[in-house]
Amino acid sequence: MKAITIPPSAPHRLIVEGVDDKWSVINLLAQHGCDWQLPSPGLPYIDDAGGANPALTSLPTSIKTYSRVGIVLDADLGAPSRWADVQRSISAVGLSLPARPPAGGLVMPWNGSRRFGVWLMPDNRRVGKLEDFLGELVPPEDPCWDHARDSALAAQGLGAPFAAKDSAKARIHTWLAWRERPGMPFGQALTARVLAPDGPRAMAFVNWFKRLFLEA
Repeated sequence: MKAITIPPSAPHRLIVEGVDDKWSVINLLAQHGCDWQLPSPGLPYIDDAGGANPALTSLPTSIKTYSRVGIVLDADLGAPSRWADVQRSISAVGLSLPARPPAGGLVMPWNGSRRFGVWLMPDNRRVGKLEDFLGELVPPEDPCWDHARDSALAAQGLGAPFAAKDSAKARIHTWLAWRERPGMPFGQALTARVLAPDGPRAMAFVNWFKRLFLEA
């Protein structure tokens, strides 16, 4: 995909943890009518914050500055823990969250026409991260998906130094290494439909995004 044309001064903003998140979101949504070269007024500028802590730190200022703001974070420490992190961050601007994250992602109106949204990877409930979300976009009939898990675990047993918390990342990168074009970045895999952009998990995220930014 060519460089997107939405400027940082756009009235809507989506904060993500890193570059993989940014291009995964862009390329997934491009499969569902979001044209990032000729963007509609509702599409947000996507801010790659460089980690969860910088994303959370930037959140209060973004909420005060932009009319619609969303944040996408990994729930790698668990959804309740990350939900509490978001609550602490937004308390500075007088917002409060429901007791637990909605299964379909949070979209809440505030101060008239403004909106604020939260999506916790992979599904707002489970421990996980972007790679767990993308793993659910692997075609379910693919026989190499389970083999990728077994291969990553076998490599770990042979001394591969990745940590247990990165098992989902190791698994999906292993699986992508076996495609016709080995090692595609996540965004390209979505554009090429190597990762299915229209499965139930993908559509849950797409629907959250559209409710937050594109619905009147």
